Amino acid sequence: MKIIDRCFSRRTIEEIISTLIREGRLQGVDICLVCEYRIFCHVLRGEFNKDILEGFRAILIERIEILSGIPPEWN
Repeated sequence: MKIIDRCFSRRTIEEIISTLIREGRLQGVDICLVCEYRIFCHVLRGEFNKDILEGFRAILIERIEILSGIPPEWN
């Protein structure tokens, strides 16, 4: 739980992901899988900041729109 707290105490999604990757490189596969499972459980239970959904939307949907060349006003 200490690793999860350290990773998710970052201010931006980029910092969180960077910290998770850095921590993952230091851990074995078994520890990484346990951490991913715990994160997944928190997401399923809704125990996360709702702003993270907006961050995911911005990263995924807007990036897809940019790469596909579809103007945002057409959606």
